[in-house]
Order: sequence, then structure tokens, then C-alpha cells
Amino acid sequence: MTNSSRKGEKLTGTPKMLVELGPLAAFFIGYFMGGRIGPVLDRTFGTQMFSEGGDGVFVATALFIPVWLVASIYSVWKERSISPMLILTGVLVIGFGSLTLIFQSKIFYYVKSTLVYLLFAGLLGGGLIINRIFLKMIMGEALNLPDSVWRTLTWRFTWLYLALAVGNEILWRTMTPGCLPDAPCAGEAWYVRIETFGFMALIFLFIIAQTPFISKHLIEDDDESASTAKTDASHLKESEPTPHLRETSSDNPLKDRPQDS
Repeated sequence: MTNSSRKGEKLTGTPKMLVELGPLAAFFIGYFMGGRIGPVLDRTFGTQMFSEGGDGVFVATALFIPVWLVASIYSVWKERSISPMLILTGVLVIGFGSLTLIFQSKIFYYVKSTLVYLLFAGLLGGGLIINRIFLKMIMGEALNLPDSVWRTLTWRFTWLYLALAVGNEILWRTMTPGCLPDAPCAGEAWYVRIETFGFMALIFLFIIAQTPFISKHLIEDDDESASTAKTDASHLKESEPTPHLRETSSDNPLKDRPQDS
């Protein structure tokens, strides 16, 4: 078996987009079309929780899980591994979604993002404390930067995720007070839109804002190659034996000449 067959082929283009974003698309379709899909699910499973008012989160989670399973199976079949995006969304949505379905309380859904942002901040900031630059481990192949720059970027992302965690807590507590315990409320739809697309836009804008800083310290491949070649040449020169001056017959032709009698 060749290495390529063991590793599988890397997904690109449309298949990659469908695998990574398909489950999320199913989630949002379930949430915003829960009024139509909920009764169908209730008839299928013999329940009433999907068609009751304010239960869009339940419908969204119920649609997400099978689509996520199909995407994960396809990812393993093609790439011999599960996409990191699938792992992340699976842990978040299935984990907290299952708690939402089991306890039929949407508070698990609301605090999900807060805990995720705190987790990211803890991993990045905690990694720096133990001298591990996790951001470099994730993005090091794409960006060639000095470790000092990676540390600065890591601290910036740490503070960003802490701010998003605080923002999510303020958002859901102010926009969804009437949704607990699981009562229909107009603020929930707006919360879902802001928490998903608004926070995603903030992260995207934050990354764009770091572009000048990254470009300023980016190490070009040509510069790195030249530096490596210079270092190798220096090491090669140091490894050459140092010539020693020795007195030989060629250096002192009179030494071995016979004496005139």
C-alpha cells in the first residue's frame, strides 16, 4: 500500500465546502424553518417537543446530527481522517444540543459559545504560560513568522476570545429573557443571527486588522533560503581542516642538500 493510499486524498473545492459547512447549513435550516419541519419530526418520532413554540433549537439539533454523521463518514472514507471543522462543530452542537434535547432547556445552547470562547482563550493563553505556541502549531505551515510575533498574535487572539465570551453572555441575557423556560420570544432569532454571523464577522475583521502586522514581520522564502545557504556554507567552512605550516623539503630546499666535503 502506498503512502498516498494510506493518507487518502485531501478534500478541496465543493466537496470540502459541503463536508465542513453542510452540517451547519442543516442546523440553520432546522432553526429558521422549525415551524414547518417540527411537526414532521414529531409525527416521525411520536413526540411533541419539535412543533411547540420556541423550539427551533431542538429541530436544528435534530437535523444537524444525521448530516454531521454522513459528512464525517465521507471525510473518513476520502481523507482517512475527520475534518477538524467537523470535530469542532460536532463537539459543540452535538454535545450542547444533546443536553438541550435531554433537559429540554435552551440555556445549554445559549452558554455554548461562551464556554467555547473561554476554552479557546484558555488554550492559547495557557499555552504561552507553558511555552507552547498553539497558534503557530495551527497556522505555522501557512505563515512563516518569528516566535516573538506568534506570541504577540496569540495574546491578541486570547483577548479577542475573552471579549467574545463576555459579549455572548451580555447578548443572550439581554435578548432572550422571555425564552426561559423555553417560551417563544422574538429576541431568540436575532440572538442566533448575531451570535453566529455577527461574531463570525468580528473574528474575520479582527484577522484582517492583523494583516499589516503579519506582513511587516513575514519571513520570505527567498530570504530564509539565502539565510540557510549562508549558514550551511559557514558550517562547511568551519569543518575544513586548518592548514598548518610545516617545514618540508619543498619549503626549505637547502635543508636536505648534501654538504660539500
